[in-house]
Amino acid sequence: MLRATVAYDGEVAAYGMAAVVGTDAMFHDVQTEAAHRRHGSGGR
Repeated sequence: MLRATVAYDGEVAAYGMAAVVGTDAMFHDVQTEAAHRRHGSGGR
C-alpha cells in the first residue's frame, strides 16, 4: 500500500492511497481539499 500527500504552499492539498499488484495499480480514497478544487492544477 502506498500513501501520498500533495502539499501546496505548505498546506495539504490532496491525499490518497494506491496498491500495486503486478502491472496494475488500484487507487483508493483519493481526496482533494475543498480550497484546492477547480483551480486547473491537474494539468500542471
